[in-house]
Amino acid sequence: YEVVEFVAGSHLTLKKRADYWDAENDHPALQNNVENLTYKVIAEASQQQIALETGNVDVFEGLTPSLVPAFEGNPAYGKLSAPSGNGWQMYFSGSEERPCGKSEDLCKAIAYAIDVNGLITAAYEGLATPMHCGASNMLVGYNEKWDSEPYFEYDVEKAKEYLAAAGYNGEEVILRAASGGGMDRVVQVLQGYMNAVGINCKIELQDQALFSASRFDGSQYDMIIVAAGGVTMTNWWGNRFDMNAYEFGDGTGRRDETLTNMIYESWTQDGYSEESIDAIHYYLMEHCYVYGLANPDVICVYRAESGIQGAPVTCQGYHDFAAAVFG
Repeated sequence: YEVVEFVAGSHLTLKKRADYWDAENDHPALQNNVENLTYKVIAEASQQQIALETGNVDVFEGLTPSLVPAFEGNPAYGKLSAPSGNGWQMYFSGSEERPCGKSEDLCKAIAYAIDVNGLITAAYEGLATPMHCGASNMLVGYNEKWDSEPYFEYDVEKAKEYLAAAGYNGEEVILRAASGGGMDRVVQVLQGYMNAVGINCKIELQDQALFSASRFDGSQYDMIIVAAGGVTMTNWWGNRFDMNAYEFGDGTGRRDETLTNMIYESWTQDGYSEESIDAIHYYLMEHCYVYGLANPDVICVYRAESGIQGAPVTCQGYHDFAAAVFG
């Protein structure tokens, strides 16, 4: 495809090239079945529904979960779904200026205070699965045994014990996230769980541009909600926890040399093994740098009149509508 038009934060229009070098490739995920393709950015949930109902879009990829019931059972619409290759994670600040950056016990108290199954019901309409690691189980190298091991199981009493160990005295902790896509409901549910055990949580929702500009500066928040993905576990860890990756340290402003060296070792041919992957996973749990919340299904709703019959799923859990099959 070639780019015909691009407006940041608005839309991207592509036109199929006649001279594509691999046009004869028969892999379904590499087929280019659509002549002209326009991607539109619509973050606000109500506008997503209107766009589908009015025909402003033929298909919406990653529809806000709370909107899905409005289209189910209606023959004018079809639905495709697949597990996300990202998942939603809560990262704790690594800045010693912040309450969470000063105390791992406070971070653990927050993790134990959250009922992920309740979050999935309240914020994702049940269309998600609990995570057992900061990374999605779609990533290469994910160890399936983690799914059957305890992972910050919801426990109010344990949360209060860690609060006491942290010496917490009601200090305000900031929970930051990007606005849109139903995130307001997610952070409200999380805030409710924290408040229930005595944690004074303040929500900060920011537009995507402002959020992107501040997300790597851990001095500005205590917790941040991010859907961070990748292809492999080692790639995902490097993007978030390499202390040399960003201006302030890792993705939360932390400088953990031990963890960074463990990650670097896992990148080598001799250092990559199930044991090294396990070691990093358990290290992150021990220090509670990240809490994997929920891995939502990526729901795509399309207008039946578009003729779409299906689309292949990428390793990230997204449907490739450039390769859509039409009836």
